[in-house]
Amino acid sequence: MLNPADAARLGLSRGDMVELAAGEAKLALPVEISKRVVAGTVQAIRGLAAAPVNLLTAGAAPVAVTVAKLAVEVAD
Repeated sequence: MLNPADAARLGLSRGDMVELAAGEAKLALPVEISKRVVAGTVQAIRGLAAAPVNLLTAGAAPVAVTVAKLAVEVAD
């Protein structure tokens, strides 16, 4: 989840796919936007089978990550 101001700054909308990266670990997730998220931070729920965020943490939290929008492939 991202703060609305961060999502706007990054050109992201709800449902866009982003890649979170921490070192060599990477995870693709859909964007959710919430005013409850502190600006300048990313929130991701640990323990979800569909989104194994713990791959990014190496057992420590908080973790610095980069956020990159993923391209969408359009079928012909």
